[in-house]
Amino acid sequence: MSQRNIPTFEQFVNEKNKLNEKEYRLYEKKYSSSERKKLEKEGKAMPGGRFPIADLSDLRNAIHYIGKRSINGAKEVAKFIAKRMKELDGLKYKDMFNGSLSRAGIGKAEDFLKLA
Repeated sequence: MSQRNIPTFEQFVNEKNKLNEKEYRLYEKKYSSSERKKLEKEGKAMPGGRFPIADLSDLRNAIHYIGKRSINGAKEVAKFIAKRMKELDGLKYKDMFNGSLSRAGIGKAEDFLKLA
């Protein structure tokens, strides 16, 4: 009978956390305050530089974030995301957006995409 190398629960959790950290860093993008102000002036960020969405990676992060966190002014954020989704031709993320909106309890993607 051969012995298999079976990880302990702690090893499994630690390895899973390492993978999640790498996955998150893959999509993480930080903007300086001056970059956020510039994006705000260009219409690519909300007032105050909130939710900068310059590309599809930022769009995915924003969609993911709105479904995970309680956000002040969530409906305005969802309208902004829908607007940027149309501008960036990111309608392929419509299902993801719909799921995030459902988790946040603020509506359906179709409603926000009509307003944008």
